[in-house]
Amino acid sequence: MLLFLHGLRSMFKKWHQCVRHCASCGRSWGFWDWLCSDCERLWVVKIQRKERRIHKNIRHCYLIDWHPGDRQLSSLVYSLKGAGSYSVFFKYSPCWGAIMGSGPLFYPSRGPADHASDMARALAKSNLRPVQPLLQLGTAKQSRLSRRGRQQRAFSPLVSKYQDVDFVDDIVTSGQTALAAWRALGQPTKMTVWSLFYRKSLSL
Repeated sequence: MLLFLHGLRSMFKKWHQCVRHCASCGRSWGFWDWLCSDCERLWVVKIQRKERRIHKNIRHCYLIDWHPGDRQLSSLVYSLKGAGSYSVFFKYSPCWGAIMGSGPLFYPSRGPADHASDMARALAKSNLRPVQPLLQLGTAKQSRLSRRGRQQRAFSPLVSKYQDVDFVDDIVTSGQTALAAWRALGQPTKMTVWSLFYRKSLSL
């Protein structure tokens, strides 16, 4: 009997580890990676690839406009922070379309794996491209920086031999991170920034 109960407990633990909480509504009775089926239907209708210019040499392609006043969307944005979201980014990677070229997909890195590296690896796998971290100088997170601090964001120089490069970042706000990456890569003729969210520049 004790052996049976021990086996039952072991099975329950394995089952519970497979259960995931929906990042939107919080329901946990399911095996989804991120969203339950109901919330995913609401999420998908928000996805629409859009383009804008950060600089004459920098094109920005993104899927969703994010306004922090949208609490539901904000909760989804924050749920993707940190490492562990690779499967989510990979699932939606076709939404960006084909990323042509053969060079690496660059992404901002402070060292340890995080959401930016997850997104870059997911897009790289979908497009058969290598990835290359672009090391940020300083340790402060961008979200904690003032506008002036974001403008002073810098990366270790890593001049690319390519004149048409791709840079991956989950969220773009003022575009200062992209500009810093562009300078660190030797100011290539063309750079495309691929992001999931675009949040309009924050005021001081």
